[in-house]
Amino acid sequence: MSADEAMQKLLETAQLGAGGRMGPDHDGPGIAKAQLPPIQEKHRKAVQFMIDYIHKHYAEDLTLEQLASQLYISKNYLNQLFKKVTGETFTNYVIRVRIERAKALLLEGNHLIYEVSEMVGYQNVPYFSTLFKKYCSVSPSEMMKFRS
Repeated sequence: MSADEAMQKLLETAQLGAGGRMGPDHDGPGIAKAQLPPIQEKHRKAVQFMIDYIHKHYAEDLTLEQLASQLYISKNYLNQLFKKVTGETFTNYVIRVRIERAKALLLEGNHLIYEVSEMVGYQNVPYFSTLFKKYCSVSPSEMMKFRS
């Protein structure tokens, strides 16, 4: 099986798992087809697969190596493609998705900070709090005070 055939199979699987649709119709921000710069279609699909995967599996240990092996693309090249399409690195995108989800969970007020930290993929609560404050300009405990 060639890399192109393997990628097509992965993309078809992702489409079926998303109810037959790919795109921004998932939990969180995404990139619609119209927003993507002109790059090869198979590469655009690879990045869209990554975005969808991140939004579905943000609470898990996500690595660029893991996705690169699924897509049969080198991790360095995949990282370049991802940054070209999204404007940010894979790592920063994962952090942003996790922090946005954490913000929503904290505002709901149904969970403690350490629970939210674990729910979005961070086992180290002080590290989560540091990242949260860096991205949101307030600590998780301060964010909980904003809930209505």
